[in-house]
Amino acid sequence: MEWPNDADGGVFRSLQDDGFDFEKECSIDFNIDFDHWPLDEKTVKEIRGLYPQCRFINPDEEDLADGTTTGYVQFQVSEKLTYDLVMETQKRVTHQMNPIGGWCESWGVVND
Repeated sequence: MEWPNDADGGVFRSLQDDGFDFEKECSIDFNIDFDHWPLDEKTVKEIRGLYPQCRFINPDEEDLADGTTTGYVQFQVSEKLTYDLVMETQKRVTHQMNPIGGWCESWGVVND
């Protein structure tokens, strides 16, 4: 398979090299980053309205020691992993989150 020469394409190439089965449905984790943290109640409610099963991840002690002071929101999509799915999801979520200072540009899967 061929993927674009970008960071996401690089992840796909790595997964292919590791023997990932692109024909099987899998759980894909998407992260929403923010320019501020913690999020206020109104923002949390808005995000939960869009992604009811999401998790809010606060920075841990190691993150704080490294200077990372913002957490992130993580949600999962269960589908076959495709480049287009990743790009479309990141674009849609970023569009939804931009008004509240968020964006989506990181994702991952567990390769069993």
